[in-house]
Amino acid sequence: MALDKIYQKTFLGGKNAGFTLIELLVVVLIIGILAAVALPQYEKAVEKSRALEGIMLVRSVAQANERYYLANSTYTKDIQELDLQFPGEYKMVGNTSSLETDNFSCRATNSLGVEAVIALCRRRNSDYSYSLEILKTDSAQIICGGSNDKGEKLCSMLGRKNGSSWYL
Repeated sequence: MALDKIYQKTFLGGKNAGFTLIELLVVVLIIGILAAVALPQYEKAVEKSRALEGIMLVRSVAQANERYYLANSTYTKDIQELDLQFPGEYKMVGNTSSLETDNFSCRATNSLGVEAVIALCRRRNSDYSYSLEILKTDSAQIICGGSNDKGEKLCSMLGRKNGSSWYL
């Protein structure tokens, strides 16, 4: 009979009393507050991992364009001419081809000049708007540029600012 005192009181009918509506509402409120705090951090972590995917893509495009340059003495702007193996599909936009993945649109460029971009990837279908590019003068250096506030904040999390750009 000593264990009976541990359990909640019973109604006259002998059934155990459950949680009250107020107790349930307090639990739901606490879970809602925790979710509201955790969700933005989760979204940032997911976007940061997608940005790392973009870094890998832009590096691969730049390296493939460098190999193309060594073989042909010129950079290409046709990404289909590069030796890349990525999931996605090739699309023509104007006279430039691009590789479209779920998260990024990447292209190779053969712009003239010292600070010419040889690889460029832009974030697709997201609230975060940013691009990652590599110049031919320093193919190890990635430049991140945000097109909106969320894109700028992401670039600031990934690299250091030099002038108007973020370097990774």
